[in-house]
Amino acid sequence: MRVGRLVAMGAVGCALLVAAEAQAETYMWGGGLSMGTIAVPGQYPWGFPPAVGDAGTISRVRGDFLLGLDGMLYADENTRFGLAARFDFAKFYSDANFMLKYDYVSQQGGDIDLVTGLGLGYGSQKFKGYNEELLKIPYFPARGEAGIMYRNGAGALQALLFAQYDLPANHLYTDWNGSSVDVGTGFYLLVGFEASILYGDFTPPKKKTTQPKPKNNTPAKPTTPSKPTSGKPSTPSKPKPK
Repeated sequence: MRVGRLVAMGAVGCALLVAAEAQAETYMWGGGLSMGTIAVPGQYPWGFPPAVGDAGTISRVRGDFLLGLDGMLYADENTRFGLAARFDFAKFYSDANFMLKYDYVSQQGGDIDLVTGLGLGYGSQKFKGYNEELLKIPYFPARGEAGIMYRNGAGALQALLFAQYDLPANHLYTDWNGSSVDVGTGFYLLVGFEASILYGDFTPPKKKTTQPKPKNNTPAKPTTPSKPTSGKPSTPSKPKPK
């Protein structure tokens, strides 16, 4: 039930973020669906607490499927903030988390962007064994990501490679007899891949052009006519008698 609440909270948060972005005057905004998987390690996690791995029937995860919701807001051409909810599942395994994200976007000209970023959040994962054996791990995910985005007006496609460490807050372990057991900690580093289909406004606003200042077209002062030279006016000469 806690996993379901986390997913619901993340989904509502993403929807509210996208709705707020659509109403506000922003550089660009969008939201959508993501899908992915854990690539490294081949079986997650790298290691359980020793008491779980040695005595229990809980096994490491292989062949997971990651599904998520994303909402994002561009403050300017290079700065993007986001809210993400992720749900990952496999046989005897489930995981849900939500994150606040910051990405630096480098526009490469045209509709191609390079994206690098960080994310922090909260999550909870479960590993099930036989009978009543169960391991619950509330954790704080710390994530780094890098990838590429193709924008096309009202839509966008994004592909990301990410590395994430799930810092455990606690280990709540119930053995196959139903008894709670205090165990140590494990190592929860993973590398994965995800692709996203996004909808919103991914057209950068046109840059405002500054109008050139008008030239100084002040009319020239009229010239005053020059005064006649001083002296008596000349008299015409009389004709000589024949």
